[in-house]
Amino acid sequence: MIASPARLDWSGNKRRNPKAVNHWMRGRRLLCHICSKKTFLCDDTGAPCHKVCAEAVQQRWGGESR
Repeated sequence: MIASPARLDWSGNKRRNPKAVNHWMRGRRLLCHICSKKTFLCDDTGAPCHKVCAEAVQQRWGGESR
């Protein structure tokens, strides 16, 4: 059986998750630390990162994107 890909919740919805992080970098576009392409998003540590890149790393390594 093939496992479904990991899905991260980057909604930033504090009602659903009090520890939610805002992943929007307020219009700043920096290079993703995984694929080196520009992104407006950041991971939980604040490093620039696409959501799909973080999900791919999590699926491959089973942990954090960094």
